[in-house]
Amino acid sequence: MNSNEKKQIDWHTGFAGFLEICLHDYEDVIEIEKEHHLTVEPPKIDFIIIKKDADVVIDNAFGRMFKRWNILEYKNPNDSLNIDVLWKCIGYAGLYKAYGKSVNAIPQEELTISIFRHRYPSKLMSQLKESGYVIENPTPGIYYIKGLVDIPVQIVVSKDLDDEAFAALKVMAKQSDTTDIVEFISQARILTEPRLRQAADNIFQISASINKELFNELRKEDAMCQALREIMAPEIEESYNEGRIEILVDLANDNVITLEEAANKAGMTIDEFRTRIKER
Repeated sequence: MNSNEKKQIDWHTGFAGFLEICLHDYEDVIEIEKEHHLTVEPPKIDFIIIKKDADVVIDNAFGRMFKRWNILEYKNPNDSLNIDVLWKCIGYAGLYKAYGKSVNAIPQEELTISIFRHRYPSKLMSQLKESGYVIENPTPGIYYIKGLVDIPVQIVVSKDLDDEAFAALKVMAKQSDTTDIVEFISQARILTEPRLRQAADNIFQISASINKELFNELRKEDAMCQALREIMAPEIEESYNEGRIEILVDLANDNVITLEEAANKAGMTIDEFRTRIKER
């Protein structure tokens, strides 16, 4: 993947889609804030999950640690996670608490910090252990850092999560496991709410753009090809209705639909559509 492609991928929208899908059972009792500005100018927090009811338990691997206010940092597969990034997240939590609406409106004991990353940060973990901090691994992919600060801190390694519910997160990495992609396709097919279908679409756009060869192989299987078309149907239809040729170009480039289908939907000849692709 070249540097331009890396810049064009909207990783945070994909992660937002994962949160929407993974936590949709709790949508009435939590609020998800994306890119919460701490002050008038940057810095800003990637995501904050706020429990509307403090007694609700988010019953999944990363949510069990949650308290009332939960700071989430998402590191895409191209980002590093080192000791300074860890302390930046801790600093964000401190600033978030300090900028509450009144004194101690956000009690420190009601804050948590979660950092999501695809791969295990070996160097960071070794550094923390050498410094005397305790790393607990209560379940695959979840690492609690004990003793660093009084606020609970966890690092979530998506590659190691073993719950099928996290397939949406795991497919947003290059060389994703085919099993995870097939699982997510199965999950996405049964989504009915437009908001969740859009979330799934955002994730597929990212996954398809960084796993082109894998999606090409899946597309050769009739069942998987049909499933992908069903999932992407709203976007294909939207492109047709609104004349959004750019989306059709993306779908054709990612092999979700054929060049002939994209050209037909765009009301263009194949040669005209090829020219439009070259103009991108």
